Amino acid sequence: MPSILRFMRSLSGRAGWHSTRVRGIAAMLTYIGRCLARWREHDAWLAFLESPAMAGIASIDRVLPERYQHRYINLGWSRPKRLQALRDHYDFALARFPRPLFHMLYRERQVLLGKLRLRDGEDLSLILKAPFRRSREGEMSISLTDANGLQISYATIAFVDGGRTIVVGCLQGAANNAGRDAVRELTRQCHGLRPKNLLLSIVRALAGAFDIERVLGIGNAAHVFAGIPNKVKADYDAFWMEAGGVPQEDGFYELPPRDPERHASEIESKRRAEFRRREALRGAACERVVAAFVPERAPMALAA
Repeated sequence: MPSILRFMRSLSGRAGWHSTRVRGIAAMLTYIGRCLARWREHDAWLAFLESPAMAGIASIDRVLPERYQHRYINLGWSRPKRLQALRDHYDFALARFPRPLFHMLYRERQVLLGKLRLRDGEDLSLILKAPFRRSREGEMSISLTDANGLQISYATIAFVDGGRTIVVGCLQGAANNAGRDAVRELTRQCHGLRPKNLLLSIVRALAGAFDIERVLGIGNAAHVFAGIPNKVKADYDAFWMEAGGVPQEDGFYELPPRDPERHASEIESKRRAEFRRREALRGAACERVVAAFVPERAPMALAA
């Protein structure tokens, strides 16, 4: 009986079913069929979502109960693999994130982690966001947002493999037509540091703070939106290879889990001042993010 009641509760209030009556009925029948096909696993997942630590999150994130039934992070992942990845992430987050951070992220849906002062004196906000609507690329995003509220770039990640691996399912720039110009301007304001490189440094800093030795980036062919016109505009393969990534058979790129050391002595003397400002900004960003997750392990500045 508890299983049936949990399942019935999972049927209520899912906005995705109600765009039109026909599509709503079709979505409901698809969901029911997929649940019945793996009833035991799905019931265990629903029971976890109703546990005290997770209570209320599924009523806010209506897609969470069924997220694993759709494309998720890697196009080649099976349904059981997708479900395990979700469970891994939330198990890790419950065990390792500070409780107030977990609450704000998954119940209030975003957290301001800190701000960086840019070249022109404006602030760049570091915002942690929960999945939005039918997100398919991970369970939290680190967003770079300018003083006008425009999201310039973001990385969407998840902690999987029992918390031993960070996967980067998305690394994108600004939306709409502002994209290239906004990214170019932010790069200038960050003393030549590209937004995507800054985000990758932050992800690696998190890996270091949590003693995670594996960071994976999704490749073009395995991206969940691969093959869908105009959905994936970034060249993931090129970026991961530039960052030292090695392609894997499962469609990921295995990345060096830590940022490389950077030394001013290796830089042309006339560019060293800008190098130091750039690395100070990178270090400050990593410190602010890590301090929110693991206060006692905030990294030192990365510039030498």
